[in-house]
Amino acid sequence: RIEGNEIRYMGQGGIGLLGYGAGVKDVNKRNEILNNHIHHCGLIYWHSLGVLLWQSGENHVANNYIHHMPRHAICLSGPRMSYFERRCDSREICKGVRWQEIGQPKTWDEIMPFLHTRKNLIENNEVERVLQKLGDGAAINVSGAGEGDVIRHNYLHDIFASEWVSGILRTDDWQRGTIWEENVIYRS
Repeated sequence: RIEGNEIRYMGQGGIGLLGYGAGVKDVNKRNEILNNHIHHCGLIYWHSLGVLLWQSGENHVANNYIHHMPRHAICLSGPRMSYFERRCDSREICKGVRWQEIGQPKTWDEIMPFLHTRKNLIENNEVERVLQKLGDGAAINVSGAGEGDVIRHNYLHDIFASEWVSGILRTDDWQRGTIWEENVIYRS
């Protein structure tokens, strides 16, 4: 449990729950990120995030206040399908794929068991003034994650990207089975 902290003026991101690369190990799960104040992070590395769930599932992220970030406030992510279609070595994620455990999956259904960012509940967070340095993102972004993530009752406001942006709430490449409900977007 990460609860009741103020995380501010960091060179990189705020909170990261990072599991193993694609494979059968599913060891980073059932965490709680509650009532934190995360702001002015990513001062050196602009791709930093307020809260990152990567290959981490069954987490509860609630009642956090996240603002003044260069990119996403909250991101749920994992390896995208294209990394499984052929053995890759050109991206940083490629070295984390444990081919000896997964073989050569070809279809989305064959890949799903290896996407451990699933069944997360993201709720009652307030987000403002994010996407201040980079575009190609969203306040809450889901990409390459498993199924069953629920994003609900979040308040997202006063978000004006410095570059182009895909949206305030976004499912990116290779994503399915995400539920978005009763979020409020204002002045963005």
